Amino acid sequence: MSDKSLEQLVMLAEITAKEVSDGQLTLMRFENGWKVMFGIPILNPEESEKILHYKEFTTLKDALRHLAGEA
Repeated sequence: MSDKSLEQLVMLAEITAKEVSDGQLTLMRFENGWKVMFGIPILNPEESEKILHYKEFTTLKDALRHLAGEA
């Protein structure tokens, strides 16, 4: 597992977001955990359904590790 700090993971996510999604990065906190994605979700019924199926993580750090491909 990655030993990067939360700050390092956020910086890595920001750099990657600039490369793959015009700098757009979305962090979502739900009742049971975190979901993250590059880009901005379009909140219509179809997109909301997709978000429901995104993997949920207990911590923001774990979510960012997953986004970075380190989990």
